[in-house]
Amino acid sequence: MLLHDGSDRKLKEQVSFCTIRITNHFIMSALSPSEAQLKVDAYLAKMPAFARAICTKLRHIILQADPAIRENWKWSAPVYERNGLVCSYAAFKQHVRFSFFQGAYLADPAQLLTEG
Repeated sequence: MLLHDGSDRKLKEQVSFCTIRITNHFIMSALSPSEAQLKVDAYLAKMPAFARAICTKLRHIILQADPAIRENWKWSAPVYERNGLVCSYAAFKQHVRFSFFQGAYLADPAQLLTEG
C-alpha cells in the first residue's frame, strides 16, 4: 500500500510502531505458570458459589485432559494453551461461559456446540 505521495515510509513507521506495541504487550503480559495459577485461584475465590463449582470442575477437566496444556491468564480470565490458545472460561452473575478458540474445527456430531 502506497501513500498518496507515492511513499510508503510513513506506513512502514506505523506498522513498525504497531509491531513494537503488540510485542511489548505480550512480553509484559507473560506470566509464569505459578503467577497464572495464583491469578486463576484468586478469580475462582471471588466468583459466586454456583460459578465456582462449575469453573473449578472445568479447570480440573481441562488440566487432566492433556498434561501439556498450560494454564494462563489473559483478558481477565483463565485461558488454556497448547501450541496456541485452546479454551477459556469466564463467570458472570448468572452464567458461566466456556469457549474453544478453534471450536469451528471440532467434530460435533451431536451439534452441542453453539456460536458466540
